[in-house]
Parts: sequence; structure tokens; C-alpha cells
Amino acid sequence: MTVSGEGSKWTNSSSLYVGRSGTGTLAITASGTVSNTTGYIGYSAGSNGSVTVSEGGLVSSSATLTLGLNAGSVGTLNIGAAQGNAAVTAGSVSAPTITFGAGTGGLILNHTASNYTLASAITGSGSIMVLSGITSLTGDLSAFTGTTTVSTAAELFLSGSYGGDVALTDGGKSTITSAIAGDLTLSGTSTASLGSAGSIGGDVVVGTGSTFSNNGTVSGDVDVNSGGTLQGSGTIGGDATINAGATIAPGNSIGTLNVVGDVNFAAGSIYDVEVNAQGQSDLIIATGNANITGGTVNLLPEAGGAYGLGTTYTFLTAANVIGTFDAITLNTTSLFLDAALSYDATHAYATFTRNGTTFSSVAATENQRAVGEALDSLGTGSEARDAMAGQSTVVGSQSGMQALSGELHAAIKGALAEGEEGFAALIAGRMQGDPAGLWAQAYGDTGERNGDASNTHVFRRKERGLAFGYAAPAGGALGRMGLADQLGLVFNYGRSAYDLRTASDNSASGDAAHYRLGAQGMKRLGALALRVGGQYGLHQIETDRTVAFAGYGDRLRADYGAHSLGGSVEAAYGFEPAATVWIEPFAQLNYGMMLSEKIKETGGDGALRARHDLASQGNTLTGIRLTQQLSFGGEGAQGQKAYKLLKAQLGWRRLIGQAEPVGRYNFDGSSSFTSAAAAAPRDAFEMNLGVAMPLTAQASVDFSSSLTQAPEASANSLRLGFNWRF
Repeated sequence: MTVSGEGSKWTNSSSLYVGRSGTGTLAITASGTVSNTTGYIGYSAGSNGSVTVSEGGLVSSSATLTLGLNAGSVGTLNIGAAQGNAAVTAGSVSAPTITFGAGTGGLILNHTASNYTLASAITGSGSIMVLSGITSLTGDLSAFTGTTTVSTAAELFLSGSYGGDVALTDGGKSTITSAIAGDLTLSGTSTASLGSAGSIGGDVVVGTGSTFSNNGTVSGDVDVNSGGTLQGSGTIGGDATINAGATIAPGNSIGTLNVVGDVNFAAGSIYDVEVNAQGQSDLIIATGNANITGGTVNLLPEAGGAYGLGTTYTFLTAANVIGTFDAITLNTTSLFLDAALSYDATHAYATFTRNGTTFSSVAATENQRAVGEALDSLGTGSEARDAMAGQSTVVGSQSGMQALSGELHAAIKGALAEGEEGFAALIAGRMQGDPAGLWAQAYGDTGERNGDASNTHVFRRKERGLAFGYAAPAGGALGRMGLADQLGLVFNYGRSAYDLRTASDNSASGDAAHYRLGAQGMKRLGALALRVGGQYGLHQIETDRTVAFAGYGDRLRADYGAHSLGGSVEAAYGFEPAATVWIEPFAQLNYGMMLSEKIKETGGDGALRARHDLASQGNTLTGIRLTQQLSFGGEGAQGQKAYKLLKAQLGWRRLIGQAEPVGRYNFDGSSSFTSAAAAAPRDAFEMNLGVAMPLTAQASVDFSSSLTQAPEASANSLRLGFNWRF
């Protein structure tokens, strides 16, 4: 009998028999409908009935639909297509109860639906086969005592009570959120997930290539055979046996699996233990014994964070731990870590240990390499070293070593030495116009060194200050001996701000206060002028560094002093090509040196220590000065010359000595290492423009701006001075 087509209906007032005494088939397709009170598919001994519901067809029984009523009968209900045929669109079955009789009954689900729901209660002992599509059995199956087989790409959801067994084969899938009274068997790359509200009353066998995720309760034993995997955070009421080639992996990421009985690890078994950087790990808790006759522990660190050297994870707890695993492997991209096993009477542990890869071997720059060697010299317990040991990428390791290098301190040393030579030139320059009397000068300097963007980085400095002094014709022995025409004293107070531009997560800055006392002198030999200047400086420096890389964060501060010396010598030859123009070629030698006191940063284990350290810097400056003199009311009361009004200076600066400032540092307990900062330019062009204007016969002001330019660095300064002659 075939019922097919929209609106096609076969309505029975009472019972419908398909295969009552012989063989009968009924196909309901293309939205056809068959309805009755009670249905029998396969009735008498020797009979064979088959009903297929597909493509929107509907079979409806208002009472019970029975499959294989009497012994010797065969009754099959196909939803979709019959077994052995390609899956088709499902039809619908509406019956309060589907019952398997004393004969051979089969319920076949071979359809293409992504969520087919069968809500009927199912009773008796028969065979349910889910061959294709996704099927949800939502009715009461507590009185069903047969076996449900899920195979190929089919998937079964069980949400009602279930009294039989479940077998998953050939890639079948099942999600169980209710109680199963029988056993669960998995084979052929199948998967089963037992939800937190689900339970299995019997045993579970996990076969080759299959995975059982237990987040509920298994009352019996769980045996995992070669190629199978047991995971989840549920409970096993019996024993858990992990045979050779089988894997146990508690949790769904990190989690705990409870075993009421014994947990048994055979030789060749695998225990996957996930861990994280916060010290958490997978865990098996066995009320009984842990019987270990071998196997491998595979440590699996989660992505993210840095894993600390020496971190210990407890991954097995039992009443008694008997035996040991054969080995532990570390499945991670960590560059510097291995793992080791340890045991006590009731626990098994995994600990991160150091492998043979040195930190310095992954460094890309000299600063990084030096820091890596210092970290390698440290023992366990240093947070900075342990965090570095947990790095999983070369880039992350390099960033961490760069941040720890203390480049800021080396850069400040270079800036102080540079500042001393510059200030020496400044006070010597006060003799250029043969001034006498009191003078004061406010100044502001900015400078930037570009670095190479790998080993060294952009370093910026700003200095603001006030210098004042007194100059007078040389007297005493120096004057009488003709060694000097003019002498002067200078005092200065200034403040500097420093900024090192490193990676985005790291910042380094500093401040300094400067106190300088200097002297100046000048001697003329006809058109030749010799000018000298020098000073002693006392400096108080404060630094603040943020060091951050994966697994480590620190704020490091230091407060230390420094002493400096600076000097400048200049020879200049001046002449007047016109009455109001003065030209003066010159050659200048400048030098500055700085002795820093001990550095002891406060903060974490990345804090640096340094002994007294010396830095120096020198340069030559050759060029020419041009001055345009303008008269304001002729000569003054003492007949002095007209004031210079317009000034210009052009020069070429050449560095003497080492361009790259370096410092020698160590971590607490480490070997010392050298860190470099951005280099000063070897050659640079310098230009200075200024004006000087009289206020009275005794007083004048001057203003100047200078620029120093090189490909790798630049500097700018502004100066405003006041002079009072008497």
C-alpha cells in the first residue's frame, strides 16, 4: 500500500495491520497521511511488516504502535529511508507509545533532518538504529530494554529516561542528558557526551578512535581501549582502566574526574594533563588506589600567560599511589621549560624544570644577549628569571630581555656627560664679547637621540635652568703675569627630564636636578683670543621604569647621585672687514665626564644594581662667527664700543671617543652585564642665531637660539641673558 501526495489520506476506524499473517508493506510519502487507533507492524509468527514514513508523510496511532507483536514476527518502522538506502527527508510518527513485541522489531531513523524529534514513549526489547541525520528521543524510554545503535554520521540526543543499552559505531554521536539504565559502548571513531544531569547505570567501553566525555555519573566501570579517550568532569562509580594506547584527559578544558573505585594505568597508556599559568591543572581523584604500571603523562599548557619555573601541579590523588609512569612530555611551545614527575604516598605531581636552551641564545641584540646571560646566572626563585623561562615565543623573550636591560640609566649617563661639555662651552662663550660685570642667563635645551630601534631606542632630554656669574679684568698674579685678561665665576641650577621610548607596555623616564660651579677666563694676543671654561657639577637623579612582559610586571625606581666635570678650550681669530662687522673663525674643544654613585633600584626581582661608574664625552667644534654691530646713540659714558646686535655662528661638531653610552649592571645575585643606549652623532652641523640689545649704558639683554642636526640625533636650545657692566 502506498499513500502519497498532498491531501492523500487513509483513515482506519480501529486497528491497522501491516504484515498480519504474511508480508505487508506500507509507504507514506509526499505529505500523505495514514491514521488508526492501534497499529501492528508484523503480527503473527512468520509474518513480516514494514512501514516507511518519508518526505513529510504522517502515520498516526491514537493508542499503541506495536512492532513484531508475536514471536517469530518481524516488524520494521522506517523514518526516512529503509536501512541500506540513501537517507531522505523524514516523515512524522504520532503515537503515544511505540512498543516492541515478542517478535523482531526495528525502528530505523535514516533521514536528512538536522533536528528530528520523536516524542513517543518506547517500550519492550527491540532495536533502534539511528543511521543518518540528527534525532532527539524525548519520550519516556525507561521501559525500553533493547539497544540503540548510532552509526556513520548520525547523531542521537537522549533527554528522557532510557532503560536499554547504547552502542555508537563508525562515527556515530550521542548527547545524553538523562538516565541510561544499561551499558554504553563506543567504537569506530564515535563520540558520546554525558551531561551533568545524565547517568549511565551500567558500564562504558571506549574503543579505538572513540571519545567519551563524562560530565555526569557512570555507575559501573569505564574501560578505555587503545585509541580511545576518556574526558570530562564527572564521576565513575566503579573502576577506570586506561589500557595501552588509550588516553584519559580530565575536564573539558581544565577539570577534575572523580573515580569511586580504582584508577588503573597500563603500560603504554596516556594521561593528558592540561595546566595554566595560574597553577591550575587537570586532576583525577580516586577513592580507591591508583595502580600505575607505566604510561606517559603529557603536560599540556594552555595558551596565554607565562609558566613559572618550579611551578608544581598535582594531577593525581588516590588512597594509595602504587607504581610510577614511564615518562612525562611537555607539549608546548615553551622555549626554556621541561617537566619532571614526582610522587608521594597519595599524590602524583608534575613540575616545570629548566631545559638546556639559554636565554641569550634567542636574543637579537647585544643588550638582550647581555641580559639573557645575567638571567642565566641566577638560581631559582627570581621572579624575573622564572617569568622569562615561561616565555613561549622568541619575540616575547626578546621583548622581556630588552625591557630588563636598564637602557635608561646608560642613556642618562650619556646625557649628563653631554650636558657638562655643553655647559662648559656656554660659560666659555660668555667671554666672546669681552663682558665685564654681572650676568644672568636663562636657558632651555632639548635633544633627541634616535637609537637603532632594536638594541637602543629613542631617548629624549629636556633641560631648563638659570646660570649667573661675574666677570672682571684679571688681577693678581694671573693679571700681572699676563696669563689672563679676564676671569669670571659661574653658578648654575637646572632641572632635566628624560624619556626613553620603548615597547608599548614599557615606559622609562627620569628627572635630575643639577648644581654647577664653574670658572672662565680669556686671554687676547692681538687678534687671537683664547677662551677657557670649566665647572664641577653635582646631580641628583630619579628614575621610574615599568617592565612588563608575559608573566611579569614590575615598577622599578631609583634615586642616586652623580658628580661631573666639564671643560672647554677655544682659540679664535677675529677681524673687522667693515666698521660694523666682526668675523671670528674659531676652533673649540669641549669635554665632559660624569661619575655616577651606586644605583639600587627598588621594586621586584627585575631591579638593577650598579657600582660607581664613569662616563665621558668630548667633541671639537670648528666654525665661524659673524656679528653685525649697530650703534645706539654713539659711545656710552665710559666710551665703550657700540653693542653687538645681530649674531650668527655656523660650525661642524665632531665627536671624540665612544659615541654610545654604556653602563654595567646586575640583578640581585646575578653576574654583571653591559647595557648600551642610543649613540650621540659622530658628526653634526650646528647653527646659532642671536641678538643683543642695550637697555642702558650698563645693562643689556641677549637672546639666542641654536640648532644641532645630524641624521641620528638633534638638539635645540634657547637662551636669554642679562648683562650688567660696571
